[in-house]
Amino acid sequence: MNELQELATRTILGNTLQSWGIALAVFALLLTVLPLLRAALRNRLKKLPPHQSAAPLETALVLLASTTRLFLIAVAVWLALRWVHMPNGIDRYINIALQVVIWLQLALWGATLVRRLVDARRGVAAAAG
Repeated sequence: MNELQELATRTILGNTLQSWGIALAVFALLLTVLPLLRAALRNRLKKLPPHQSAAPLETALVLLASTTRLFLIAVAVWLALRWVHMPNGIDRYINIALQVVIWLQLALWGATLVRRLVDARRGVAAAAG
């Protein structure tokens, strides 16, 4: 029992193994829950009554479909790292990497939205012409 307490208080990068364990558990939980949440949202949107306007629902479905696994991993890492304190140098690089992933995902969502709007506009122009 004493050996387990010593192991739990051992530090790596200024954090106890217990803190790292909590961060790992949070990461694993989020990596499981976030894709399930995305799938549940997608299924929920598909099941909405058809009498509602389909355009916003279809747009939401397309944006959900374009959410990358890398983005979900980045969100899970970011939330898991809230449980540990990283040295400034490492923390800086992690923040830069997370920002790059977030901006890439935002760009993907923006391009998807623009493509959707252009396709909708073409459909209106083709129907009128």
